[in-house]
Amino acid sequence: MLPLRLLRDPNRSGSYLVVLFIGAGLMATYYLLTLYMQQVLGFSPVLAGVASLPVSVGIVLSAGISTKLVEHLAPRLVAVPGLVIAAAGMLWLSTLSVGSSYLWHVLPALFVTYFGLGMGFMPLTLTVVHGVEESYAGVASAILNTAQQIGAALGVSGLATIASSTTSRTLPDAGRVLSTAMASGDVASIDRATAALTSGFSSAFMAAAGTMLLAIGIMLAMVRARRTQRASTE
Repeated sequence: MLPLRLLRDPNRSGSYLVVLFIGAGLMATYYLLTLYMQQVLGFSPVLAGVASLPVSVGIVLSAGISTKLVEHLAPRLVAVPGLVIAAAGMLWLSTLSVGSSYLWHVLPALFVTYFGLGMGFMPLTLTVVHGVEESYAGVASAILNTAQQIGAALGVSGLATIASSTTSRTLPDAGRVLSTAMASGDVASIDRATAALTSGFSSAFMAAAGTMLLAIGIMLAMVRARRTQRASTE
C-alpha cells in the first residue's frame, strides 16, 4: 500500500518529518493553552474554545502569503522563516505568568505561533507531491496527512507530560488542589496551584520551541529542492 520509493527522495521524506513536528506544535499548543485559559485564567470551557478561534486568522493569512511566495522561492526559503516565527511565538508563550493578559499576551503570541506554523506547512504540501507519478499523488498526500496526525498525537502526549511533570515537582496534584481551593475559597492555595500549573505550561512551550528548532535543522539538511512544483511545470 505504501510504495517505499516515495521515501527515497530526501526532499519528500524530510518534508514528512517536518510536518510531523508542525502537527505536534499545532495541536499541543492549542491543547495546552486551552488548559491554561481554563485553569489559570479562569475561562469556562466554552469561552476558552471561543478565545482560541481568532488564531485561524493567522493560518489563513500565512497560507495566502506562503502560497504566493512558493511561486518564486524554493520551499525551504519559505518554510524555514515560518518555523522560526513559530518558534518565536512558542518562546513568547513560555513567558506566560499567572497574571498574563489574554488580549495582550496570550492572543498575540498564539497568533504569531499559528502564523508561523501555517507558513511552514504550505510549501511542504507542494514538496511531497513534486515529481510524483499521478497514480501515486494521492498516496503521497495521504502520508503527509498521516504524518501531521501522528505528530499531533505525539506532541500532545509528550508536551502534556512535560507540563504535568514540571507542575508535579512544584506542587503534586496541583489540579486537585486548585479545584479544592476554589470550592473552599482558599486564596493562598489557589495562588500556589495556579503558579505551579503555569510553570508546567511554560516548560512545555519552551520544549515546543525546541522541537521547532529541530524541525528547522531537518528542513535545512534534507529539503534541498530549489524549484517549486509550479515552477517545474512551466
